[in-house]
Amino acid sequence: MGNPFSRGGYVNLKGHTQVVAARFLPNGELVTVGDTSVRLWNPKTGRAEKVWRFNEAAETLCCSPDGRFIACGVRDGLVFVYDARSRQQVAHWQAHADCEQGPLVQFFADSTYMLSAAVYTCKLWSTRTVQLINTWDTTLLTSLHIAADCTLLAIGSSVGLVTIHSLPDGNAKRQLHAHQAEVWAVAFSPDRSLLVTAARDDAEGLKVWATEEWEMLQVLRGHVAAVLDIGFSPDSSQMVTCSIDRTLRVWRQ
Repeated sequence: MGNPFSRGGYVNLKGHTQVVAARFLPNGELVTVGDTSVRLWNPKTGRAEKVWRFNEAAETLCCSPDGRFIACGVRDGLVFVYDARSRQQVAHWQAHADCEQGPLVQFFADSTYMLSAAVYTCKLWSTRTVQLINTWDTTLLTSLHIAADCTLLAIGSSVGLVTIHSLPDGNAKRQLHAHQAEVWAVAFSPDRSLLVTAARDDAEGLKVWATEEWEMLQVLRGHVAAVLDIGFSPDSSQMVTCSIDRTLRVWRQ
């Protein structure tokens, strides 16, 4: 296979002063969020095709699995949703009150529903009507991930706990004493057989949990600094992690 990323070099994308998240759409376009804007790029040319600007810092980003919508969380608890095709704003609302951060956001069931989460509260919304469907409290949250079958939600907390909620009711099913420090990343494998967690204290390593009995199976070490994000291949056979140590690691079962 050789070096898969060796051909064609790279393209510098200039516009943000600081990027906090980036996602590809199914059509290959790239969405970035940072400073006070969300930008839609043509990654081949490096040109920003669309820029959406805000009065406050834009801090979180997600794209619906079907590629129809882009959503971002803006400081003070605001959520904005855009149509990726028409590039028009389709909704914005105050998702969380008394919130000095951009809510964490994630679509599920394609683009039908959206979860927003900030401080101690999770909220489930209809994307089309912006109607609040359900709300529930959890631990002081620092990360989240929805399982591919849309039945489970993992919430990482500031005190090392990971809480498993069922969806769409939000009931807490299980609480894992996963780490001693803030849980910065959580991820279900696509087949939902595994949950992987990572904390601010890199010495603890990545922890792999079996979701059938919620037992810890393995601790993975290799990064020399905190892990920021975790992702799986579609067949669950590979996992990629990125870290403050400026490395990506690919783990294979």
